[in-house]
Amino acid sequence: APLLPTGGPAGGIAWAACRGASADARGYPCGLWLLFHTLLAQARTDAQGVAALRAIRSYVRFFFGCQGCARHFLAMSNLEADPLDGVRTASGARLWLWRAHNRLNARLNASAASEVPRPTSPISDDL
Repeated sequence: APLLPTGGPAGGIAWAACRGASADARGYPCGLWLLFHTLLAQARTDAQGVAALRAIRSYVRFFFGCQGCARHFLAMSNLEADPLDGVRTASGARLWLWRAHNRLNARLNASAASEVPRPTSPISDDL
């Protein structure tokens, strides 16, 4: 099945890779996470990785439609124990995003028993 959405329910989009237990689960936010992870996977230099991660934070801050989601993401980016601004390498950027994604999955899992997020794991630096 293709990873990109195809025509179908939910406003004409049926997500193939981000299909949830219900029509309103996963979808667009999941697609964004896939995009974010892909952007960082393609970073070939430390400067590209750090810039991409900071661009992701700016997108979430200024353009993501879910205000509560944006607040949670921005709060994660400022965690004292794992600040986004402390990232200095491309692999560090990829790992920071995976940790943030897993924190989100844990929070969603705790608050919505009907939609269990799929676990994520970092991709190889060799890709």
